[in-house]
Amino acid sequence: ELISYQDEKIWVQVVVTLLITDDFQENYQITLHDISKRKLQISLLDQKANYDGLTNLLNRQATEQHLKQLTLTRKPFALIMMDLNDFKPINDIFGHDAGDELLIHVSSQLLKSLRTADVLSRWGGDEFVIILPNSSKEEVINVCAKLASKLSKPHNLSQHGKSVFVTASMGVSFYPDDQVELLE
Repeated sequence: ELISYQDEKIWVQVVVTLLITDDFQENYQITLHDISKRKLQISLLDQKANYDGLTNLLNRQATEQHLKQLTLTRKPFALIMMDLNDFKPINDIFGHDAGDELLIHVSSQLLKSLRTADVLSRWGGDEFVIILPNSSKEEVINVCAKLASKLSKPHNLSQHGKSVFVTASMGVSFYPDDQVELLE
């Protein structure tokens, strides 16, 4: 149970115990345990297990679980696989800190281009996966154009004073329309 006290939230576990006295009177003992620290630890573990440490986007493992859930419930979706072009030379020339800064920038630009129901994840390296639930082909084309437009704008690397930009290659698949069933 969540209790709020002067804008500070405290998680408590409530234990109610029935106590019967020698003369058969019923009393209740209520015990509160502060479990805020445990909730925070669980939340931090969830963050580490399911989110990319650099971009705070869902990671590959969490995205695979999300895709599994969507296919189990047979909900239609579009899947966009995106790979950044010209990222490696920027990373090699300016260093990994610049590459990390650019990945964070790209992530924020991608997020700005998506709807709240859409799912954006960092698949690994400079690869991203985008899941668009219940989307028509026209909507997906518009989203891809919006993503490409956002990425085409130059980004100024803070430590180098240089503007760089990347483009992206995208592939799209629709579930269940493009689903392939393996026959044994």
